[in-house]
Order: sequence, then structure tokens, then C-alpha cells
Amino acid sequence: MKHTVIKFIFMAFIFLFLVNLANALEFSFNSPSSVKLNEEFKVKVFASTTEVFDVKIYVKDFNDKVISEIYDQSWKSSFYFVKESFPSRTEYSVRVTKAYGSFDICVKLRKSEKTTSNELCSKIEVEDTSLSDSFSAQNSNSNSNQNSNSNSNSESANNYKNTNDEEKDNSKDKNNDDEKENNGKNVVTDKDNNNEDKDIDNRDSPDLSSVNYSKINYQYLNNTLQAEVDEGKIILNNPIKDKIKSSSTLITKESSLPLYLLLAFSIFAILVTILLALRKL
Repeated sequence: MKHTVIKFIFMAFIFLFLVNLANALEFSFNSPSSVKLNEEFKVKVFASTTEVFDVKIYVKDFNDKVISEIYDQSWKSSFYFVKESFPSRTEYSVRVTKAYGSFDICVKLRKSEKTTSNELCSKIEVEDTSLSDSFSAQNSNSNSNQNSNSNSNSESANNYKNTNDEEKDNSKDKNNDDEKENNGKNVVTDKDNNNEDKDIDNRDSPDLSSVNYSKINYQYLNNTLQAEVDEGKIILNNPIKDKIKSSSTLITKESSLPLYLLLAFSIFAILVTILLALRKL
């Protein structure tokens, strides 16, 4: 009797298993691999069937706790099935509301409340929006700081370059001034040297007043001085100067000759005109 009961239970279990297997449906779904906390995303379910199924789409944490919501005329917990929605509806809106991290997103399909459902899961990454916003803000701040630092560095480099250019120009001007000053000093030195040479020549030249006239023939000196005086007179009466004066006189006379000719011709023309006028009368 006991063996008969066990055999009956075993047969019933196999029968239920076969029934569920017959009612099982092969399906697949498509969802994003990464979403943001509290932001809506879409899940699509695919299956080759015309029968009506209930759909359950949810995200569960490490303790198998549902941490998402599904939209069915309003947002509600993903713990519940959306009844008799598939295959007339294949796309569903879901959002994760309670935690962020790496979790499992699962889809279940069942034909009725009394039948078991098939479950299919995949990984999904949930990002915290506050952390991402702060991270992006930090990145923007760091980028702005880098840009400001690069601008300040470029400005300092330009200032340093301008300073070096100014120093080079100043040094060139200073070198030019020093060179001019040295040239002036050299000119003055040359003049001083020339003056010193002249003074030395004057010192070396004998002074006639210091000559001992007792040793010189007075008559010879007198003749020499008389010759120098005569020679000076000849130089004063320079024939070149006389030639210049005579040539200037000739040039003046020759330049006034055409004026005289023009005046004579004018007088002659006036006389001829008067004679012709008198003849007509």
C-alpha cells in the first residue's frame, strides 16, 4: 500500500512537470547594460507565440530583493506581474529606485496564475546620478583649472620672453652707447695726442730769440730777412687772383652785350613802326 502511494505521487509529479514543460515558452529580452538610478529605461521581450502571457520584469539585489519599478498605467513595484500584456505589448518601461551597483535584471513569463513561469536574467550596472554629476563637475573643474594653469603658464612664458627681449634691447642700446662713448673718447684722445705732438714739435723747433747772434754774420741775416720780405710781397701780388678778377670783369661785359643788342633792336622796331604809320597818313 505504501509503495502504491509513493508510485502515485511520483507519477503525478512527472505529469505536472511535463505539463509545465509543455506550457513553457522560449523567449529572450533586450535591456541596456548600464543605467542610471531613478532614470527610466526600456526592456523589449521577444517570443514566437500567439498565446497571452503575464510579464514580470524586475531588478534584484544580492539578497533577491526587488529594487525596481515597472510602468503599467502608473509606476508600481516590479514584484507584480503585468497581466495579459504579452505579446500585444513587447516593450516595457522600468527604473531602478533603491540601490546602485551591479545587479541582475530578470524577465518572467507565465500563461496564468496557476502555472509556473520561465525566468531569464542578465547583468545590469546601475550608476548613481549624484556621484556621476559630482564626478563630471570635478572633471569640468579640473579641466578649467588645467586650462587656467596652461593660460597662466603661457602668459608667464610670454612675459618672460618679453622681459628677455627688453633686456636684450636694453643691452644692445647700452652697448651702442658704450661704443659711441668709446669712439668719442678715442677721438678726443687722438686730438689730445695730435696736440701733444704739435707741442712736442713746437718745443723741438728752435727759437730764433735763443740763437746766439754773435756767431752769425749780421749782414747775411739781414740779406736773408730782406729776401723773405721780398718773397712775401710777391705772394701778396698773386697773379692767379688778378686773373680771377679780370675773368669776372670779362664775364660781366659779355653777359651785358645781349641786353644792349635787344635794346637797340627794340628802338629800331619802334622807329620803323612810326615811319609806316606816318606814310599811311
